[in-house]
Amino acid sequence: MRALGASREQIAQAMQALRDRQTRDDTVIEVHQDNWEVVRLFAALNTQWRRAGLGAHPTGLDYTAIRPTAEGLGIELDPARFQEIRLMEAGAMMQMAENRRREKEKG
Repeated sequence: MRALGASREQIAQAMQALRDRQTRDDTVIEVHQDNWEVVRLFAALNTQWRRAGLGAHPTGLDYTAIRPTAEGLGIELDPARFQEIRLMEAGAMMQMAENRRREKEKG
């Protein structure tokens, strides 16, 4: 956020909002320290999904956003990290498809 011109106050407010959101959710996900940077990067890309179709279903991440987002977070984007992002994207796509299937079955 700092790289995008956010003030310290704006960053602090955003961080507090994230903490508040996390306390409302009882799901705890442990992340191994070796994976922390790629998880941070993937989470920061949450608004960068390409969408298509009448239901505007996600079709994948906008790859042009990955490098600038990584740079903004101070994360080196090497081929291995890019592959890790692609694996997380594939997993997210599978989960979103499963969620849509379940919603459709509900009615």
